[in-house]
Amino acid sequence: MPINSSPYTLATAIPPSRPASAVLRPSPVSPALRHQILTGNYIDLAHLLQPSLINVSQPRELQTSQGLMQLSHTINSRSKDLTPTEFALAFSIYRDIICSVYPDRRTELDDYLYIILDMAVRFGGNGFYNYHVFFATQAAGRLQQFNQGTYWGTLDTELYCRIFAARTSLSCELCGAPSHPASMCTVIKPQPSSSRQTSVFNRLSSAAPPPSIIPKPLDIRPTVNVPIPKSIDKRGRPILYQGGRMVCNNFNHLGCSLSNCRLLHVCSFCGGAHARNSCPHNPTALPQ
Repeated sequence: MPINSSPYTLATAIPPSRPASAVLRPSPVSPALRHQILTGNYIDLAHLLQPSLINVSQPRELQTSQGLMQLSHTINSRSKDLTPTEFALAFSIYRDIICSVYPDRRTELDDYLYIILDMAVRFGGNGFYNYHVFFATQAAGRLQQFNQGTYWGTLDTELYCRIFAARTSLSCELCGAPSHPASMCTVIKPQPSSSRQTSVFNRLSSAAPPPSIIPKPLDIRPTVNVPIPKSIDKRGRPILYQGGRMVCNNFNHLGCSLSNCRLLHVCSFCGGAHARNSCPHNPTALPQ
């Protein structure tokens, strides 16, 4: 990337003026809900995306043959599990309301948003939202019962283990590592495709033979030490099998020097009788 030789930076820039055509939009959050947020009560974030039309200050009445009866309001319950995108939008509204009165908490709440979205990327599913519901509920209860605030910018390790201990993190479909999805892989660059779940084998040409190499599943048994995942060898290369036998990664990478190697000397891309770096069906070179 070329270095900008201009002497102008954001520090020297003239502050922009608000366009005359800009329209002031009212807040989607009702004053009653805003008051609940600033009081420290637990808030269902879904209500920030679709505010309720029920006015809790207005009594509910039902006319019967016995006269006018007063009805109680429904108890607010968890309406739905938000997607990561919905959560990011709803929590941004929640954070801005908090920071309008307590501006020093912005960094703390930004860190919390990063923690939650990182859970969503690593594990998928609704575990990230379950963590938020439990964390926010405990924070509200701690404030109401003990008058003690909660710092939101650090991970609650006990709650994290309770929710994600039995869940397997999403593994990359390209390199097999469990620390990132295929869309964020930096080891093997994915090829552009219109399909969201396109693997390496789906990008073969029509003349390529059908794939017969199956990655070995992850071993998720608990252990004291953190082992290298069974689907990756000590050099970070995915371990592949064909017909129940392991494919030799050295043969496909730089060449196997063992005269009595017990592993299969076949292509780790298409299963043919050649190394991967000379495979006619492989659109990319093997990373060094």
